[in-house]
Amino acid sequence: MNNNFSIPFLISLLLFITACDPADSRLKVRNESQLPIYVTYSSDTILPSDPFCPKGYYLNGKDTITYFNCDDRVDPDSTKTIFIRTFKAWEKFIKNQCKDNKLKVFILSEQVLNEIPWDSIRNNNLYLKRYDLSLDSIIKLHWIITYPMN
Repeated sequence: MNNNFSIPFLISLLLFITACDPADSRLKVRNESQLPIYVTYSSDTILPSDPFCPKGYYLNGKDTITYFNCDDRVDPDSTKTIFIRTFKAWEKFIKNQCKDNKLKVFILSEQVLNEIPWDSIRNNNLYLKRYDLSLDSIIKLHWIITYPMN
């Protein structure tokens, strides 16, 4: 191999490999219900303050429509991967940030998200289910949270 070609190639390859932002993609949510669901997670027992909705839009506090990318929908009889950035990030997040060392996973209905403002959903706990899961329990579930859980 020509040295003039190999050095730039190796440098490019090294930059490509180190520039990748790894994601922990082990956690999955399986929807065994008959309706689409939406999934979000939190370190606390309340829903996150950042809203999301199935239409990709939400009303912010100023009564103006703001775009929000929503890819947390899980169709019936399907599975969705829940990503978190960096390698082994779920362990770090659960151990270092989660209240009581338990990840809170919220399941919400599409109908509620379409019809009720986010603040009301959040303040009145209008979710279908909240799972409080320790790292050990997630590992025992093989990193797959099933809704509804048997």
